[in-house]
Amino acid sequence: MAALTEVVVELADNAILHPGEGEGWCSVQHADRPFKQLTVVIADHGVGIPYRVKQVAEDQKLDDYQALTLAFQPRFSSTGDPHRGFGLNVVLDYTGRVPGSVFSLESGHAVYAAKASEGRELSKGARQVRGFIARLSVPLRRPGAAV
Repeated sequence: MAALTEVVVELADNAILHPGEGEGWCSVQHADRPFKQLTVVIADHGVGIPYRVKQVAEDQKLDDYQALTLAFQPRFSSTGDPHRGFGLNVVLDYTGRVPGSVFSLESGHAVYAAKASEGRELSKGARQVRGFIARLSVPLRRPGAAV
């Protein structure tokens, strides 16, 4: 089972390894109201996940939704490395296990979102995102509470 640190490192790793030409950034916010939560936003302004997936899949006919869905499949890696391709699933696993957590990833014209106990949803983005923007919000645990 993944820990929050592993999830954040995985998202940051994607921003560092895959941006193409562009920059990445990370933001961490802590909110006390209305709920105590931690929000991590990691983004890059590179070519984007759909573009990378289409290159590896050698299928330019994939739309952004299909490409983003493929990127979340276990063992799929845009690097071609057979030892990679588990990271986005680690994020989804963590989100599914932690009550109150919410994860979204926007890239191209697609948005992949997951909420604890509510499943996952792929939808059309309201805007086109160059690179990707990943947001993970998790409730802050009380002392002695397991997460």
